Amino acid sequence: MTSVEEYRRVWEIWGGSISIPIDAWKLAFEAPDESYPNAESIPLNVSFVYSALPGRMELYSQVDLKSHPDDAPGVLSTILIGTVPDDDSILYLFDVNSGSVIQIDLQDGIPEVVNSTLRAFIDFLYYFAIFADADHGADGRPERARALRSKLEEIDPEAFSDRNTWWSTIFAGLESV
Repeated sequence: MTSVEEYRRVWEIWGGSISIPIDAWKLAFEAPDESYPNAESIPLNVSFVYSALPGRMELYSQVDLKSHPDDAPGVLSTILIGTVPDDDSILYLFDVNSGSVIQIDLQDGIPEVVNSTLRAFIDFLYYFAIFADADHGADGRPERARALRSKLEEIDPEAFSDRNTWWSTIFAGLESV
C-alpha cells in the first residue's frame, strides 16, 4: 500500500496537492468506507488527464445531476473533484452514494464512470503521474503504457471494461505512439 508521504512526494512533482476532506465526507455521505483513498490529498495537476483547479466552479462543490427524461427519475449527488486540464467543461465528480468517480462533459451531459472508487481514481492518478514524469518521448512509450495499463487493470478492471471508457481511450493513444 502506498504511504501518505509517497503520494505527497509524487504530487509535488506535479505542482503540489490539496487536502481531501475525507473524514467529513465519511460522516456526511453514504459512500462505502473502502471507496475512500489512503491519500489525504489530491494532486493539483497530472499531465493531460487531471487538474484540481476547475475554472467554472469551486473544487469540492456539490453537483447534483438530474436524470435524463427517458431514465428513472432522480438526482445523482456528486462532489466536484477536478477537471480535464485545458477543458474545464469535462468534470470529475465523486458519487457520494456509490463512491465511484464519474466524468461528465458539460457539452453532452452524459455521465461516464471513470473509476469504481475514489481510492482507485487516486491510485490511477498516482501511477499515471509517475509514468508521465518518466516519459521523455515516444521511444518505448507504448511498452511502458501497456505495462502501466496492466497494473491499473489489477486495481480497477471496470475502468477498462470497454474500449470506449475514459482510461481505455487514454491508453489507446499512448500505446499506439
